[in-house]
Amino acid sequence: SRKIMDIIRAQEQSRDLHEQFHNQLQRSQDGFSVVADYFGRGVFNKVTLITDSPARQTSKSPATSRYV
Repeated sequence: SRKIMDIIRAQEQSRDLHEQFHNQLQRSQDGFSVVADYFGRGVFNKVTLITDSPARQTSKSPATSRYV
């Protein structure tokens, strides 16, 4: 179906962007500038990072929570 093809295409584009980012990061003398450029272009806006499920956290203190 078309929806599946769109998902596959989006995954391929995401993989290509990921590889391009890492290649630029490895070649760069200033990794911060590469990361700042990607943030500035909004590349990381669609990334969702889940570090732990809320049900597994027993304490809300900063010492036990993970911050990214």
